[in-house]
Amino acid sequence: MLNVNRPQIYKKPMDRSIFSQIIHIRSYESDLYHEATLTQIANYLQEAAGRHVIEMDLGISVADLIAKGLGWVLTRMQIQVFEMPQAYDTVQLDTFPTGFDKYYLYRDFLLKQAHTDSVCLQATSVWAVIDFAKRGIVPIPDFIKQMPLTAQPLMPSPKGKIPKIGQITHSRTFQVRWFDLDQNQHANNVQFLNWAIEALPETWLRANQAKRVDIAFRNEALYGETIHSQVAIDPEQITSLHRLLKDNQEEIAQVQIQWAARPMPK
Repeated sequence: MLNVNRPQIYKKPMDRSIFSQIIHIRSYESDLYHEATLTQIANYLQEAAGRHVIEMDLGISVADLIAKGLGWVLTRMQIQVFEMPQAYDTVQLDTFPTGFDKYYLYRDFLLKQAHTDSVCLQATSVWAVIDFAKRGIVPIPDFIKQMPLTAQPLMPSPKGKIPKIGQITHSRTFQVRWFDLDQNQHANNVQFLNWAIEALPETWLRANQAKRVDIAFRNEALYGETIHSQVAIDPEQITSLHRLLKDNQEEIAQVQIQWAARPMPK
């Protein structure tokens, strides 16, 4: 059963542990139903996380880490949608770190209508630090652990594995383009979500709305590589399982999406 309990609005402390920004949803960031696209929402979340580490002024921004031969990488994200904002809406996005362990930083997000406080969605994410020379994840450095933690998690941290894909019902092939790349020299994580969703048939996308997304990032995708997007749809549970593979069958991401029937237009 899909959990539709909305989080309580918290009172934000006056410190740097929580970052807030006002976003005006533009028409070109929305779909044919005038709703902000899921991939655009993921872009907002990543951008807010990046801006937050800059404003903390602790030497942990993307540029700061690159200068040390390191980089932030998103390893998992879960998004729970209550009501997707529409084109020309004004929304407030809050983000804050919620904890650390040896290899991972945990960060949550809350998106709400700026004028009414009506919650649009919440999300939780897991981040790691990559060593560019080793092309692998390293323990969270001590200077990053200076990041202040004052907010309570909105959602449980992602645990367990995404179920393995079953009988493939649809697939598409993509190529990593120049403008898919980010500052870490590989395809941006949001593009992975785009590849997963684009493998779904038009009839499914017209009939359903994504309500809960769980995406696990396994490996990077580099410029020019071919990406195979496979999906298995379960129409009874209204879910889809996705897998992204390279030509050599290396898995780069898994995705599970819970859908709900799209309301009929009034």
